Amino acid sequence: KDLEHPRVQVFEQGYPGQLSIVELQQCQTFLRALKTINEGDNDDDDDEENLMPDIVFSFKTIEDAPYAICRHMRSCKFDAQKQIDKYSDPAVRSIWKEGVAMDFCPNLQQALGGSVSPELMFSMFPMAFWGNAKNGCPVRYMKVGGFSPDGLLSLVPLQKGVNAWCWNQNAHVFPKSIQQAREANPDFVRCEAINVIDLNGLSRTQMSNDAIDILKQTVQVNQFFPETLHWTICLNSPGWFSFSWGLIKSMNFLNPRTANKVRRLAWQHLF
Repeated sequence: KDLEHPRVQVFEQGYPGQLSIVELQQCQTFLRALKTINEGDNDDDDDEENLMPDIVFSFKTIEDAPYAICRHMRSCKFDAQKQIDKYSDPAVRSIWKEGVAMDFCPNLQQALGGSVSPELMFSMFPMAFWGNAKNGCPVRYMKVGGFSPDGLLSLVPLQKGVNAWCWNQNAHVFPKSIQQAREANPDFVRCEAINVIDLNGLSRTQMSNDAIDILKQTVQVNQFFPETLHWTICLNSPGWFSFSWGLIKSMNFLNPRTANKVRRLAWQHLF
């Protein structure tokens, strides 16, 4: 019922209350699968438990169930079986289990082994949440010109370091920002952030194999938190960036829906 008549309406296609008949049917199919798993009626013999409900409702303290269902379904174009198959894949589940085993890295320095501080990692990978936009969405700022793939990988191993940072950001930092938005406005129901990326100082040398490897690794963790991007705004992009951005999109690192939420602006467009 809440999929058709949610507590708060977001007047955009694909959200509760704004679903086509087919989309609603697919959401209901997905929800029935989750309920079956929760009731213990699944025949998954190759694993001690099916983790799909934990993945889908990972933001349960800040996100009502209908919005979580629709968020995950939007990411697969409302193909319930496709999403069920994805979250039932042993390789995908193994990545999630790694995060569970670390409690999704609430203490980033401890997760990194204690020798690398978050401040030092930030100096190589300058990205942080700071405040909320007028619509309530948390705002995450990144200065790409300060991104040092070589420096980052000299501090931490690729998988351990990047995964720890991604788990910490997605499972701890981001939900706190959403909670702040909900405290200011109880009717705020989007689990989405706005990225503001300053490309000033970005050089071609930063678009290296190491950078691509880091991007691939972030995708491995971010796949469990789909549709959490409201918009990305890129400022001060160099002329050659169009080619690199096209290359990134062509390599399918990003969901097409995510790629379409990226906007490049010059400073004169902001005033």
